Amino acid sequence: MKGAPRHDLRARLRHFVAQLAVFGAVTTGLGLEARSHCEDAPAAAVNARANPDDPSTQLVEAVWARVYGAFSALSGRPTELVVLGESARKSNGQPFPATAFICPSKPGETPRLYVTWPLITRAQTDKLYDLDFVALVIGHELGHRARDLTFEGQRDTSQGGPEIEARADAHGAFFAAVAGYSTRRLACDAALDTFLDIEAHVAEGVRAGRRQKLGEALKAFDVYESLYDASAGLAFWDSQSAMILLKWVDERLGRELTPIPEFKVLLALTILLDTASVAPWTKLAVVPGAPVNQLRCVPVFPQHTALWDEIVNADDGSQKGVNGSRDLGGDLKTAIGLLNDALGLGASPLAAYSGLACAHAYLGDTKKARGALEKAKGYLAGRPPSVAAALGANGTFFDWLDWMQQNKAPKAEAAEPDKKAWADKVRAQKASWSANASIVGWVDGLARYPTAAPEAKAAPIMCKAELPKSAPGEGFVRLPTCPEAPRAGGCPCGWIELHRLEETLTSTDPNDGIRTCVPGGWGTGLRWVDVLLPLLDLRSRMMVLDTVSGPLANLRVWEKGCKAFEARGSSDRGLTVYAGVCPALGAPQVILQADDCRVRRAIVIAL
Repeated sequence: MKGAPRHDLRARLRHFVAQLAVFGAVTTGLGLEARSHCEDAPAAAVNARANPDDPSTQLVEAVWARVYGAFSALSGRPTELVVLGESARKSNGQPFPATAFICPSKPGETPRLYVTWPLITRAQTDKLYDLDFVALVIGHELGHRARDLTFEGQRDTSQGGPEIEARADAHGAFFAAVAGYSTRRLACDAALDTFLDIEAHVAEGVRAGRRQKLGEALKAFDVYESLYDASAGLAFWDSQSAMILLKWVDERLGRELTPIPEFKVLLALTILLDTASVAPWTKLAVVPGAPVNQLRCVPVFPQHTALWDEIVNADDGSQKGVNGSRDLGGDLKTAIGLLNDALGLGASPLAAYSGLACAHAYLGDTKKARGALEKAKGYLAGRPPSVAAALGANGTFFDWLDWMQQNKAPKAEAAEPDKKAWADKVRAQKASWSANASIVGWVDGLARYPTAAPEAKAAPIMCKAELPKSAPGEGFVRLPTCPEAPRAGGCPCGWIELHRLEETLTSTDPNDGIRTCVPGGWGTGLRWVDVLLPLLDLRSRMMVLDTVSGPLANLRVWEKGCKAFEARGSSDRGLTVYAGVCPALGAPQVILQADDCRVRRAIVIAL
């Protein structure tokens, strides 16, 4: 190109722009037009931001708060919203087109997602400017943030095209659904056309294909969001079924839409929950008569699932019947592969690296475990102290495992004085393991060793203050009884099918698939998730209470009213998860997500 005539360069540039018009340009600041917007947007943000008191601005910011909240919890990627006002102009004096775009950032700065005023005007003119549509637009751009920019916000994708835009469409539908918006109702011609119109250079040659894929994503992701919640709850009661379900979901997404990294993370962490007590590490820390498989590494789950397992009452043979023939090392390597794939797809690095640390530790490789743990600690900024404490407990778990390998416990046939001397040596290390409450409890139990095995004690409920008493008649005093559903699958009597995902692997049963049902005429925040799949006759039903008010919003009510109730962990945002058996409160098996003493969500496992 050196020395080429200027007119030749211009011709090449025009040809390149024409090619972008054919194949579709990226709105992330990677295509030429979007790069031009990103060059002009910072100055416009200084001189012509939208009036924060304008109702339209406030509506955009309200939708942003919900969608970005879900996105941030699942990916951890910091992003800022800027709404450009009506007077905003590009450097050539022209107004910005009706569009939204996200721009790479300079080192040390936060990437910005820009929404232009003409986009707001266009949507209002077409009478499509509602919350769901805005959520999809914002979710699409956040899909680019997850897949096409680095965690820090620099450009990570050099090419554009319909495939990149289609995967951002799918992410957008997912993030909007997770945030609670209805994506299915946008799968109509008018909404799809308006959405594609605001995208840069979506030519007719690719429009039809992208339109079809986007419509499929919009119809499906409200179901996938329910599946995400259902799988998270199922993992604690039947991890085998949860793994089968999540594997099916992950493969289906990859085949029919686009891989969603959050499902890969959830599948990997479910594998960790399932293999923890029988993984190879337990053979490296054998203590005859004092089982260690009750101890756990703590994978930090993304906020939307908010689950991790810390301690389970189990003995040496608790899962041999279930897992005896399995390739546990292979399962853990599968989890490692899933987490590495998820990292490349934009998953939360904190969740992925903490999971990798646990997986390597369960394989007995504490060096790799510590390396992954240090990477996870690099993403603690802005997280509550409980998250750092969970990672600190994992580091202590690795230290303990190393010490146990270097200081082997006496064999079962050893003399009792030798066993007691070893126990004394263990107790002398107690202070160095103080960051892990489960290990400390195990060490304390060695005071009776070898006469009796240490007891497994659940961690105490850390609830700082009780909520004020609810007014009479406010909210539920016990959960609604799980309704009876048809044996062949489907919604319970009196409930309405909100959405359904049909299983395409077989046509032998018309009821195969996943449904989400809601009570007819109720505004209770209740969902019924029905799973009926021909995967080892996989069937599960659960009721999800998305809004908890009244007495059941108080964690102390559950603590006092349940026969078995214990804290099982924390999310990467500090939300605590509790599991219990509480028939008196209408929940034979329940998973709660709580913020201090306030219960935010309840998942009741019905079958």
